[in-house]
Parts: sequence; C-alpha cells; structure tokens
Amino acid sequence: MKGQKSLVTRPLVLTVALTVLFLTAVTGTQAAPVANQITVRDQNLETGIAVVDSVTAARSGWVVIYKEPDFTAENLVGYAPVREGTNLGVKVVVSLPKIDHAPMLWAVLQGDAGQPGIFEWGLKERAYADGPIAQNGQVVVTQFATAAAAPLPVTTATPRASTSRKTVSADRITVHDQDVRSGFILVDAITTTQPGWVVFYKNPNFTPGEIVGFAPVYSGVNTNVKATIDTPKLGKSTHVWAQLHKDDGQRGVFEWERQEKPLRDWPLVQDQRYVRASFSTSAARVPTSTVDLKTAQIAVNDQALDRGIIVMDAITTPLNGWIVIYKDPNLTALEIVGYAPVYKGTNHAVKVNIETAKVGEQAALWAVLHSDGGLQQIFEWGYKTQQFSDPPMFQKGQYVSTRFGTTGGQLGVKTGQPSGVK
Repeated sequence: MKGQKSLVTRPLVLTVALTVLFLTAVTGTQAAPVANQITVRDQNLETGIAVVDSVTAARSGWVVIYKEPDFTAENLVGYAPVREGTNLGVKVVVSLPKIDHAPMLWAVLQGDAGQPGIFEWGLKERAYADGPIAQNGQVVVTQFATAAAAPLPVTTATPRASTSRKTVSADRITVHDQDVRSGFILVDAITTTQPGWVVFYKNPNFTPGEIVGFAPVYSGVNTNVKATIDTPKLGKSTHVWAQLHKDDGQRGVFEWERQEKPLRDWPLVQDQRYVRASFSTSAARVPTSTVDLKTAQIAVNDQALDRGIIVMDAITTPLNGWIVIYKDPNLTALEIVGYAPVYKGTNHAVKVNIETAKVGEQAALWAVLHSDGGLQQIFEWGYKTQQFSDPPMFQKGQYVSTRFGTTGGQLGVKTGQPSGVK
C-alpha cells in the first residue's frame, strides 16, 4: 500500500504544482517577496577569501564582512556585490592584516541605494548610502568563526632554481590622502615580493629619526593596512611618506635604528629605486561611529500623535547624533517621519516633530539612534535629498532602536535593546 500511495501522490503533487504555475501566469499573481538571508560556515581565511555559502537578497546590494558588530567603516574587512535573488558561493576578498587574529566575523547584507555598482559605506571618503538592510526591524546578519590558526600567512621559503613558483607583481604602495588626527593611517593596498614593513616618515629625507609609524606587510597583496602614527611627532606636517622595508633581521621585529634597534631592515629596492608613496594629511576625516556603544539606550512611552510631537522619555548616547523616527521597520530614508538632535550623555524629554500626514493610520513607529558623522547639526541620511553621512548606531550586531505605539495607551516605557527593534 505504501508503494501505491507514493505512485499516486507524486503525479498529484506535480499536477498541483503545474496548476499553481498556470494560475499564476493567467492571473498575474506575484510570488511573495524574497526573504533576505545569509548562510555562511566557519572557515579558514589563509587564502584571503571568505566564501559565503548563500546570500538571498530581495534586491541587489552587497554582502559586507566586519570584524566587530558595530558595522563601522573602520571595522569593515571586505565586501562583494550580490544580485537580487539567491547568490551561491559568494567570494569576498578580505584584509588579513586588518582581521589580524579576530576569532569571529560578521557578514551583513547591505543595500545599493547610492550610485549603482559603487560601494558607499564610509570607505575612500564616500558617503554612507549603502546601509545595512533591515528586515522586520532587524539587521540581516550572521556570525561565523575564522578557523585559521595563523590568519596572517608569511612566505619564508627560499625558492630553488629548479622550483617553479607564482610570480608576484611589482612592489607597490597605494594610499589616499587622509586626516591622521585619529592616530591611524590606512593604506589602501601594498604589493610586495617578500615579507617586510611599510614605514612612515614625516620628511622625505627618510632618516630613522623621521619615522612616525610602521606596520608589517606580507608577501603578495596586502589591503587596508592599518598603522599607528605618532601624531605629536608628526606635528603640523602636511604630508607623510610611506616606504617599503625588508625584514632581514629578527623576523617580526622592526629593526631600523628605532628604540636602539640596529640597521637590519633595509629599504626595499626595485629597478634601482626605492618603493615609496606620499600622501596629504589634510583630507577631510571620514565619519565613523567607533566609540563604545554599551551605554546607548532609548526609552519612550506609547503616545498619541494629535499634537504632531513625540516626546522621548530618555536617550542615552556616547556621542552627538540624532534620534530618528521611522514609520516602517525596514528603516529606509523614505520611511523617516521625524528626527531631533541628541547629545553625548543622557537626554531627557526629547521632543521630535512628526509628519503626521505621512504617518497616516500607522499604529506603531520605530525610533533609531544615528550618529552625526557629516556636517555637524545637519541631519544627513537621505531625508529631503540630503546625502547619507549620519549612519545608524549599532550595538552587538543590531540597531540601537525601539518600537512604540501611537494610540496613546499607557503601556509603560519601551526601552531600546541591543537585540534590535521589538
């Protein structure tokens, strides 16, 4: 009987499926919207590539890898485009020097809301147009482990004459102009034929006494190399010079007459020239929210909108920013119905003017904390044609946000939680 049941069921299922497809074609009924989702396994990153098993996106955008769940540009280690629908085996080139030995990474689905095909989330002085996609008030994100025991591979073998090897392209430094008041320098890319150092000088004489910082580099292409800079020593210098050095002495120890070290890590020479690049230190600083967000919190009561004003009971923020009110948990700029400035610390009884006509009969609204990363005291998040410079704040991988009712019922205070909108 089981065999007969199987034989009858299969044609029946096929018939039902064909009938559904036929009715869809005739009536023009559309399928339900695609649910955004990311699937990724724990993996070794020694190749410098993270493979995301599957990305399902309701619209084209980006899958972005971060080393911290605050989702700031500073902690971004790689990204790759994804198309609308299901994308399988998405390869993301990641920065191993930037990841360092981070045991966990976060993969986030982000939109392509700015210039199509150009990733815009604070990198290379671009705007924050391509923000994380919200689904039911939650960031579409998943966490995975970096199984690599040593994520910074170093090539130490000396090739023999009879041994074939990959040809590494010419040594080169690519770096953009940038503000260094943060105490860091970010080099876009360094290609080198051997392990060594990128060394920063405040003067083109390139003497050891002019060194203001250095960072290790590894054989091959190194992207987003971050170095700590001695800003007091740099002083008012308007330019910095980067130079590649070898690592010929004690491996992993920078030895170029610094802190009484000998002169062993000599500058790298290519075609009888030193490998160098210079950049300006006067570029506008890229806005990022990098402070500790452990204290960020929103408290608000359910309330009526008949006066066109919402009163937030209390907002605690670690930096100046904005409280932004959305009418939909997708949290797009088109859903913004009001905003107000907030300041570092705890803000009480914050009043927000609301576009009640835009809210309509909406029974609930969502309050989200944003930073003030662009022009100060000007709200810039796609609202009324403004650019995207004031990104949302994130805490433990989710928005600093909360949901509240618009009926005026006394249901108690709603407090924003790290897990996202509720």
